[in-house]
Amino acid sequence: TELKAHGKTLGGLALTLRQQGQSACDFVGDVHSVGLSEYSLLIKGDVGFDPVRQGAEFSIDLYLPSLNLDDVDLAEFVDLPEKVVVGGRLTGQARFKLRHGQREASAAMAVKDGLFANASLAQEVSGIEGSLSVPDLSGLRSELAQFSFQQAKFGEFRLTEGAFALRLEGDRGLLVEKASAKWGDGVVRASALRFTPGSQNFEVDLSCERLSLAQVFAQLGIGKFSGKGILNGRIPLSYNDGALRVVGGLLHSPASAGGTLRMSVHDLITTGVPADAPQLGQLEFAAAALQDFVYKSMSINLDSKAENLVVAMQVDGHPARPLPFRYDAAMGTFSRVSAAGALGINQPVQLDVNFILPVDTLLNYGKDIKSIWDRMQ
Repeated sequence: TELKAHGKTLGGLALTLRQQGQSACDFVGDVHSVGLSEYSLLIKGDVGFDPVRQGAEFSIDLYLPSLNLDDVDLAEFVDLPEKVVVGGRLTGQARFKLRHGQREASAAMAVKDGLFANASLAQEVSGIEGSLSVPDLSGLRSELAQFSFQQAKFGEFRLTEGAFALRLEGDRGLLVEKASAKWGDGVVRASALRFTPGSQNFEVDLSCERLSLAQVFAQLGIGKFSGKGILNGRIPLSYNDGALRVVGGLLHSPASAGGTLRMSVHDLITTGVPADAPQLGQLEFAAAALQDFVYKSMSINLDSKAENLVVAMQVDGHPARPLPFRYDAAMGTFSRVSAAGALGINQPVQLDVNFILPVDTLLNYGKDIKSIWDRMQ
């Protein structure tokens, strides 16, 4: 028997029936899809008449042995944006049953070597594995499911060895109870997060432990950087009206755990500052000091402003070598001198430097989530 929808042949159904007494029969068969002859959905079950309740009873079991998503054209089922690729191997099963007046509907699925990629936005999540069991399809409630991924790439950002636990909660939506991944040679853990039907907005706190200072700066794209140090802290994120934002993020060095900085940020922090501006001397001194700086403490504030990420760094320490600058205490300004020598500055100082970074990749990512969500409504 052919299966059609909107005048298009989707596949075929083949069943073998066997009589069981006067009022019952069982059956086995399969559903196969056009273009996927290697794969089929196996069916077995029975149907009959309940003489006590004077009504029908049945049991139907469905099995999906193994489906290679690389062979499936998802565009036939879901209107995804262009250049979105989904891969991996999917297995599943479901049961629908009516016995003695009691209804049962359950399902389970598992994915291995899963892949989600969007080439147009340089996004990719690979090595996805996990399983989901839904004992009650009518209430759409699942058992706690464990999923993991090997690597996630979002522009310059890289996460590895990710793991998260989630459950479906019917009308209350999807609850991600816990999530973690390695980022910047450290670990990031997320607070519980709920996706509610009818709302695309959410907030989540990221707890960061022992992040590599060099890795964080490299992925933020802050100048040419080398050095040693670690950061802890938290980064609150909010997703609202298609925009992903950082709200009051703070990373800091552990107590009594300093490090070194070697950054080439002169052009990054002085571009656009007039040559006669009083603050130019301070900015040039900060840029020179950061080329080789020994710090004893550091804090980094992160906040979204419009479509930019403002990174405000405060660092206490001293230049690794005397710098050819002179400080005018009366004016509160720095000026460059011809040579360091005795005039050079390498006393302890506190540097406050702001970086304004475009985060179009993250914002486009947020908009693309909204696009996918809207297409699936």
